[in-house]
Order: sequence, then C-alpha cells, then structure tokens
Amino acid sequence: MIKPIQFKTTHRASFQEIDSYGHLNTLHYVSYFLSHRFTALRERFELDMKSISELEIAFYTKNLEVAFIRPILGDQLFAINSLVSEKGDGDCKVSCEMLDSKDRTLAKCVMHLVCIDKNTGKPTKWPEGFMDRFYE
Repeated sequence: MIKPIQFKTTHRASFQEIDSYGHLNTLHYVSYFLSHRFTALRERFELDMKSISELEIAFYTKNLEVAFIRPILGDQLFAINSLVSEKGDGDCKVSCEMLDSKDRTLAKCVMHLVCIDKNTGKPTKWPEGFMDRFYE
C-alpha cells in the first residue's frame, strides 16, 4: 500500500512574532506552514530553490485553511508535521499540524495546491512520476 511521507520540522516562536496578547500573531502561522513545506521540499525531496525554478511547472496555492486550536506563546517550541493527504491529476492537498512538546495540537492547516504550466500559466497535470516522490 502506498503511504504518504510525513515530514517534521521544529520551531520556536520569536519575540517579533508575538502579538499584544503574548500569542503568535495570526499571519505567522501561515508563514510557518509554508516555510515548513519548502524545507521539506529541499531537505527531504532534494528540491531546493534552484531545482524548483528549473521545473516546467509551478505550485500555486489555490487556498489555505487554518484552524487555531491552542495559542503558541513567545519562546515556545513547537513542531510541524505534514503530508500529502489528497492527490489529483493536477492538484493536491497537504495537511499540516502544529504540535507542542506534549504532542497536543496547536493548529491545523490544509493547503490546496495546483500544478501550473510555467509556459502557459494554466493549470496542468503533474509531470509523470513527480508526485510519486511524496509517497513510500
């Protein structure tokens, strides 16, 4: 059975990211989720910025939904886990979860990504075998 590869990164909420209530500011959640996935592309799948720029496709974030469950406080360590949860011919959904040091869920995110042909700027199918690298 084909199983999606789960990727994990660890982070710490920094002073400049904290709002007046002492919580991680809302916009930084999205930034962490996106940075996490690009770290996965680079470290796990050998798709660094140069490699991504040389692809004939681009990834377009069609939509992104975040559920805020528990606040992240200043200087707090947290982890992000993610995997491709749904795969279509030319799109996919990536499910992400932020966890505290006791593995309690802090936030969840689902990104709906679309494959775009760089030459036409239009949605297209994933290149043959491209999405296979995200599964075991």
